[in-house]
Amino acid sequence: MEEYHNITKGYENPRGIVIYINMNERDELKEEIKCINSKEYDKVIKGFKEIIKDKEIEHYEIIGEYIDLMNGQKEKMKGKKGITMLFTFDCNDTHDQLPKISIIKEEKEGNEDISEEYDKLINNLQELHNEYTNQPKLFIVRHAVRHDYIDLKWVPTAQYPHDPPLHNDGIKQAEEVGRRMRHEKIDIIVSSPYLRATGTAREIAKYNNMKYEIEPGASEFLSKVNRQKVPEFDPVKYKDPYYDDQYQPVIKEVVLETWEEIQQRAFKTILELTKRYKRVCFVTHRSTQQAFMSKLMGRTIKDNYAFTSVCMFKPIETSPFFIPQRMNSYYHLKTFVETPVHNPNYYIEGNYKDMIRGDDGKILPSGYV
Repeated sequence: MEEYHNITKGYENPRGIVIYINMNERDELKEEIKCINSKEYDKVIKGFKEIIKDKEIEHYEIIGEYIDLMNGQKEKMKGKKGITMLFTFDCNDTHDQLPKISIIKEEKEGNEDISEEYDKLINNLQELHNEYTNQPKLFIVRHAVRHDYIDLKWVPTAQYPHDPPLHNDGIKQAEEVGRRMRHEKIDIIVSSPYLRATGTAREIAKYNNMKYEIEPGASEFLSKVNRQKVPEFDPVKYKDPYYDDQYQPVIKEVVLETWEEIQQRAFKTILELTKRYKRVCFVTHRSTQQAFMSKLMGRTIKDNYAFTSVCMFKPIETSPFFIPQRMNSYYHLKTFVETPVHNPNYYIEGNYKDMIRGDDGKILPSGYV
């Protein structure tokens, strides 16, 4: 299998395409920018397919952004006789794609209003977007930044020290990833039972006008090496109006595990979900992502995924069952917080008295890194 972590490098930016409605002149346009008459449907579709593709990655979500922008400008289009529009965006996964539609030329005289043709262009783009979003897809989303990663005084006095809520920055991050995922036609959103994961899942659910499910199979790694028991979870999440209490989980309960066992559990859960549903959003933890990827790649993966990063996979019917397409994608983040390699609260004396410690008094490593 191709080295998955190399497939999102080497972008060529910015991307651009010109679409003109009831306009024939192309002066003052750069020759290297593709210019297409909106009535040439096949050429419009082909042109957008070309600009959204970077190597093997198709940034199809930008089509949804363009549709929103065009719908937002419909009132301004009334009465116009002809326009030339420049569509631009940055083709990347690590900073804002900056989608933009610029009116670079306008015709004020003529017999035909552009409104009907403008609407047809929106419909054509919607058909193109549907072509991508009707395909099977797995989205693995890491939760947003947790409160105790920012406030290092939170753990000692917390009622549920292992189940912190999102930090205020984490709430913003969850909203940002929710907005990103709003056009993905998700069939199911499943979340780890931890509050930081459900808080992220609820924003994705809110933007998709649906509910999320709690799945123990999405839980983080609770190692038998340094845990005495499964921690208590904050029950407040079960009062969330976006939580669906009718879901039947793949894995019935959270348990202590070895590193080999979490790999099996994560892979089994995700495989079963992608058999049940076409487009799955799986909100989880770094350790669970690493376990899934380790099982998929056949070697230990230690990648430090960004908060609310999105990893995308194409499900297939035969082994290895998933083809990585985009990894650690976080262009949606305006509230970026650097993610630590390990939980900083582990190193503060007196924290987590229920965990197993070595002779030096430090919490034992979990056994997978």
